[in-house]
Amino acid sequence: MTRFVISADVALHLAERSGRVQRGALCRQAGDGQLDHLRMFRLRRMGDRVMRGRAWEISAQLGWPDTFVAKHIALTQRQTGAVVCVDPSLARAVRGIVTVASVKGLISGA
Repeated sequence: MTRFVISADVALHLAERSGRVQRGALCRQAGDGQLDHLRMFRLRRMGDRVMRGRAWEISAQLGWPDTFVAKHIALTQRQTGAVVCVDPSLARAVRGIVTVASVKGLISGA
């Protein structure tokens, strides 16, 4: 299975999708199925000194003022996975540094 790194905006996007049940845009059974699918992923928070150092290098390379997003990219490199982006400008910026995946790819496990 491919390893994915998600940022807060992707987590919020996924949470919003599950909120469609409350608005009546998605039936309860389908919503439960989506949540069950997400629960099968082993989610964990990671970070250490080496990864933070790599994040500073990535920030400098891309001209970013801080390491907030670069930490996700460093983690993606470390895990040899794909970063999931909902922001097209972020996806363009990091393409070539890491593999970029869509939310659809995350959900399908591709």
